Amino acid sequence: MMPLVWSMYYLLEIDPENKTISETTWIAGFEKSNPIPYEEIEKIFINETRQQQQMTSWAGQVRTSRFKEMVAFLKLSDGRKYYLFSATDAEDIRKKIEPVQQKLQCEVVENFRDLKVNY
Repeated sequence: MMPLVWSMYYLLEIDPENKTISETTWIAGFEKSNPIPYEEIEKIFINETRQQQQMTSWAGQVRTSRFKEMVAFLKLSDGRKYYLFSATDAEDIRKKIEPVQQKLQCEVVENFRDLKVNY
């Protein structure tokens, strides 16, 4: 007898020709999707998040890890925002965003390191 394997996926599909966004959730073989119309894509923006994780061992030792993560979002003209992807490095997220930006033909705004670069 095989054990049941649970897995979950979240997909965001953007159709610029029909101006719809479909959020699809796939859980253990069951799929739920709902296309939502939109008027216009305002921009893609990248935020830098700073995170801290603290781990304590049974012996009482405490280890704190600090790291940064770049997170990209899509913003529509009506104010709705959708998570696109994340990366640990600014160059990595720029490489991920480039094909999306070319396909959607929208502005990319970087909101980190006290710099705002638009391209």
